[in-house]
Amino acid sequence: MSRPRIAVLATLDTKLEETRFVADRIRDHGGQPIVINLGTADVDDALVDIRQSEVRSAGGTVSSATDKVALMQSAAAGAATILRDGIHGGAFDAAIAIGGGQGSWMSSAALRDLPVGFPRLLVSTAGRDVGQYARFSDLTSVFSITDVAGLNPILKRVLTTASAGIVGMSKSTTWREPLPSGLSAITVYGITTPGAHVVMGDLAERGIETVAFHANGVGGPTMEGQIAAGTFEAVLDWSITEVADDVVGGVCAAGPERLTSAPRRGLPQVIVPGGIDVVNFGAPETLPAHLWGRRVHAHTPEATLLRTDAAENAEIARLVAARLVSSTAPIHVIVPMGGFSMLSTHDGPLADTRADEAFFDTMRAELASSETVTVTSHPGAINAPEFAHFVAEDFASLVRTHSHPFADATPASASPNH
Repeated sequence: MSRPRIAVLATLDTKLEETRFVADRIRDHGGQPIVINLGTADVDDALVDIRQSEVRSAGGTVSSATDKVALMQSAAAGAATILRDGIHGGAFDAAIAIGGGQGSWMSSAALRDLPVGFPRLLVSTAGRDVGQYARFSDLTSVFSITDVAGLNPILKRVLTTASAGIVGMSKSTTWREPLPSGLSAITVYGITTPGAHVVMGDLAERGIETVAFHANGVGGPTMEGQIAAGTFEAVLDWSITEVADDVVGGVCAAGPERLTSAPRRGLPQVIVPGGIDVVNFGAPETLPAHLWGRRVHAHTPEATLLRTDAAENAEIARLVAARLVSSTAPIHVIVPMGGFSMLSTHDGPLADTRADEAFFDTMRAELASSETVTVTSHPGAINAPEFAHFVAEDFASLVRTHSHPFADATPASASPNH
């Protein structure tokens, strides 16, 4: 059996000793390291398999360029190209990177947009801030504990374990298998979960397989990336709560790409305003001063949910409508007038019929002239079985009637994580 081929990414002009240690440990565990230099200069050492100049050439920048930011961007782009082409050609089974701030930035930019499940690991000094590098990918990170500035007993332990880990991870081949066709995406949020489970069960009985994303500020953008990459044929956006955080300033804001990928790809979808009755904040004392005195609910001691008011719900509706209006595929917006979560049912702690009606009325007015987007209401609450069954039937009908093989071309900027 051939040894697994492990790409090793590092800035060899500053991390040569540490990279050699990792390569040796990979060999100890039965792997074959392929060392890629992301540094600012070529290094004359037998350890190097892919030189700095080759990386920058693949990234579209000549090695004589001097602008540091441009060099970093070129290194990241070049390494990403080398990895993608190598994976496609069977040259790599896994990848590991080590770095401080700049090395972590370049390595992660090269690693994060690879196929979902491809084994990749970043040993970084970033610690708790490593999320800025992984973003919405399944890139695995290991905190280096010490600085990566020369070998020491602690760093050796971390690098030895990481090296063993990536060789072990490289034995997984599931990521090479194509995902099944006909998948649908769905968003789920804690206080809208009971209804979502009913919907997913109904759809499963109809032969529609759903992939759930947690609408917590990370799940929504991750789903958008997967939609853009062509993973899904239809979308049931059951919980668009992240948009409320965008409008009001909560901690689970998802950014300007939320609710844009399916319209851009022309995918049919059903949208339910699950969770827009609340905005996410941390512990009570973190609530901004201008929101003091508003109705809140303690979800956990570290999670405070602020009730949205009528003006905010109208603004949320305008934002959602603006992102849907360009769709060429049918979109059904279905509003549960009995409550947008388990907290805002008519007898719930955050009930506010006026605010809920403001969302519905504004959505209907904003999209009145749309030929592809319809806005309807249902008297039930979002978690009521009768509402869930209604949405499931509507979505299944939409999929049967309007879904199609994926759009003609995946946008060039889309992640190939599928």
